Amino acid sequence: MAATWPIILFSGAQTGRAHSSWQGDSIAAGTPTTLEFSAARHRYHSPLYRTVNYAANEEQRRLSEAVATAHKAQLAQMRPGVWACDVWEAQRAAMERFDIVQPSKGRAAYTVGIGFPPNWVQHNAIDPMRGNTAELRPGMVFHVISSVGQKNVFCIAHSATVSITEDGHEVLTVDGLDGPLLK
Repeated sequence: MAATWPIILFSGAQTGRAHSSWQGDSIAAGTPTTLEFSAARHRYHSPLYRTVNYAANEEQRRLSEAVATAHKAQLAQMRPGVWACDVWEAQRAAMERFDIVQPSKGRAAYTVGIGFPPNWVQHNAIDPMRGNTAELRPGMVFHVISSVGQKNVFCIAHSATVSITEDGHEVLTVDGLDGPLLK
C-alpha cells in the first residue's frame, strides 16, 4: 500500500472549506480537526475521511452522533439492486431526525477505483444523490461520506470505502470507528 497524495489535514474554520490547505494553525481543545487521505495498491484507491475532536462541546457531540447515525443508515443501503438515490435518502432521513436539513444537491458517496494523480475518483463516477436511479451492483466500490457543517465555519465528517458484494457490502477501511472520534 502507498499513500496517493499528501494527507489533507485542517482544523476549525478550515474544516468548512472542502480540500483547503493546512494553514499552520494550532489545534485547540474543542476544535474539530479533519483528515482525508487514501491508500492505493496498483492505483486502486481506498479513501478515508475522519473528524477528530478533543474536548468536544455538547453541540459538536450532537452533530457527531447525527453523522454516525447517517453513516450507518447509508451503509445499510449499500447492497446490490438498491438505487443510488436510496443511499442519499437514507442519509437525509437520518440527519432529519437530528433536525439537520441536508442540501438537495449534495451526494452521499461516489465511486472510486483505478485513479490517476491527483485524483482517486473513478472517471465515470456514480454519485448516490437525489434522483439518481443508477443501480448498485456487485464489484462497485464507493467512498461513502456522511458530514454536517457550515461553509467556512466547521465540518464534522465520517467515511468508509465500501465494496458492493453479491449479498451486501464489505467495508474496506475497517478501523474500529463507527463515527467521528471524540474525547
